[in-house]
Amino acid sequence: MMSPLDDHTMPNSANCQPVSEICCGKYLGTIDLSGDRPHFRDRIAVFDPPRVHTLMVIPI
Repeated sequence: MMSPLDDHTMPNSANCQPVSEICCGKYLGTIDLSGDRPHFRDRIAVFDPPRVHTLMVIPI
């Protein structure tokens, strides 16, 4: 299943990579938007062997 973010890019160091390249691993946590919204700058870890990435969560 494709992520709704697959067609977007996000900054990574000095360059940009498609989100799908860094979000294809397993999520180590989930965000439930039915309750309280996550605080600004909360992070979620994404495991994509052999790398671990953190994504910034920005509530809308």
